[in-house]
Amino acid sequence: MTPPPAGSPPSAPKQGLGCLAWLAIVAGILVLMLLIAGVLVWQAVSWVKNGAEPAIASYAPLKLSPGEQEDVDRVVVELYTAKDGKKLLEEYVSPVVFNAVVERMMNDEKRKGTAKPDAPLFVRGAFEGDAFGLKLTAPATDPDKHTVIPNQFFNAEVFFDLEIVDGELVKAEIRNARLKGVDAPWAARKWVNHALNKEREKFKKSDESNKLRAFKLFRREGDRLHVILDGSKFE
Repeated sequence: MTPPPAGSPPSAPKQGLGCLAWLAIVAGILVLMLLIAGVLVWQAVSWVKNGAEPAIASYAPLKLSPGEQEDVDRVVVELYTAKDGKKLLEEYVSPVVFNAVVERMMNDEKRKGTAKPDAPLFVRGAFEGDAFGLKLTAPATDPDKHTVIPNQFFNAEVFFDLEIVDGELVKAEIRNARLKGVDAPWAARKWVNHALNKEREKFKKSDESNKLRAFKLFRREGDRLHVILDGSKFE
């Protein structure tokens, strides 16, 4: 794995269960995205309805160094072969490797024919200033009928802050969201953040109702995502 730049925390030792940290990262982002989508649909229906496009956004091919490619291959193998663990796991995750692993997983699902009709087609994560940016393309869906719209796509961008400590959402704030290059209405963003604050109470519990309880830590540190995961609490 390519070592972190000077000033960044040292890479954690491999413990054979790095896949759990990757799955936890995806789970944390999905939880956030579901909250965003739910509120935006109710608070800005017209923005969502007018956000579909007839073409998929352009995504440049991922360029990986030999070290990054080795790391991607290792993580993908672990994702498909790892067994349940009971250890504390620690990873420093670069956005480049994260993107490559997610892309590989999505392509595997497409080849198997197991991808859902509304599953994202492309995903790219990157640090934007002091926020985390997530760009994605997914088939457009009708917010009223909850059905896929043929030959229409949502090209979305979301910018947010996210920090989890001991299963609790310490920081969860949406900076901005865009569809078709159009910013989400101010009221919608306010409602999203209000909803996230209300959801925080659900993530203070230590029982199975807390879907983030496996997280000991999730936050950005320098140019990496620092993840500490309790394998004994991972579903």
